[in-house]
Amino acid sequence: MVITLPVDSNIPEHHVALAHVADVERRLLAKISDTQEQGTETCDTFERHLAYCRVLGNLIHLAPNDSTRSSVALSIAACSDDTQLVELGASYVQDLLAPQEDEMDDAAQGLLKDHHTAKMKALFRDSSRCIATGHIDRSMAKNDITLQGEIKEEFLRNRCYIPESTRGVHILPESTGHPDDQTGTSKLWEILEGFGYESLCKENAGVGHHRLQNLLTMEPRVCDLFNGLKLWFEPMERENTYRIKCYHWAYINLEREVTFTTPDVKSYPLPSRESLEIHAACCKVMHESGVFTYIDAESNAEADCDDDEMSCRDEEEDAESDWSDDEDSKLESSD
Repeated sequence: MVITLPVDSNIPEHHVALAHVADVERRLLAKISDTQEQGTETCDTFERHLAYCRVLGNLIHLAPNDSTRSSVALSIAACSDDTQLVELGASYVQDLLAPQEDEMDDAAQGLLKDHHTAKMKALFRDSSRCIATGHIDRSMAKNDITLQGEIKEEFLRNRCYIPESTRGVHILPESTGHPDDQTGTSKLWEILEGFGYESLCKENAGVGHHRLQNLLTMEPRVCDLFNGLKLWFEPMERENTYRIKCYHWAYINLEREVTFTTPDVKSYPLPSRESLEIHAACCKVMHESGVFTYIDAESNAEADCDDDEMSCRDEEEDAESDWSDDEDSKLESSD
């Protein structure tokens, strides 16, 4: 059954777009039903196409604002057939929603010092703790007797507690500011500009990428979940208060309410609510549409291939070792 996505909007174009997506979903569901019993790859393809369609519906339903909804609705209206609609959903997954690795390219490496400085300021803002778990940063406690005392107290409560050093995590990737740049990051910002986030794009260009408003301090495991779109901060009504949400079954204990604070809002500004809303929307769209089923499967397949390659190399090395031993034995026998 096609899920009807309610939209709290009186803009007719939004509802027309949802109806268009729903029609394509119905046709895809019929194709899936016809091919399901055969267990063919065709059925898997239709199911993936269905997920891409649901990405479009969920983008309208879960978008942070009407500007984003209208942009998606216009793109949907421009699709003349089912194939174009599926391709549109796939493009949003690839350019906007796919999990981003928080890695620096050659140009960003030159700003490493700025990133380090920003991270140290963020740690000071966040009281030398992971902003999600509240655990003390091990590197900051190294020369701080007070923090060391707090860690020892935590040891008494939890003998398995192991303090970790945090990472400086960017909420949104760097904006290049160059319209001719066709990298994945550039395409993401092109989409966000179309959604009405022009000022945010300018703010995140160049060194602005390392603004404290775009930086969180997190333990490595939390950082991986955040970058992988499996953990996000759901904005609450109370100012600077968020509900941590996590889709990963092994880390649901991280779900709690947190309030961000700062010793000086001008010198050490808090993370941007707008940026966190965008990140949260991307997380929810990915999961509600079912696309992660395919991304996780592909990631597992790649991991299996890596394991197979390692196993093959080990077997080759063992074979070479056995051959060498046999040759040595033959030489000893001939002597």
